[in-house]
Amino acid sequence: MGGGRRKPLELPKRSVLQRIQQKQAECTPLMISLFDCFRAHAFSDEKCASQSLALTECLKTQKKKTIHHKDSTFFHLIRLYNMRR
Repeated sequence: MGGGRRKPLELPKRSVLQRIQQKQAECTPLMISLFDCFRAHAFSDEKCASQSLALTECLKTQKKKTIHHKDSTFFHLIRLYNMRR
């Protein structure tokens, strides 16, 4: 039963790691400042509204940057499927 050799676990390629770090680094300082505000003001939404708004705006712009569809057969099949619903 599966007596073959298993491949050792490999780390992702450097380019993949760099992309992940870039995506995380854009909004991370805003998220940290929001958490710090929550901690300082006992999770008060009113006092941390500006940090919350800044993080929300950052996440919205980040989503817009990352959404791009590849023209592929699978993409078009999913699009047609979603139109049928």
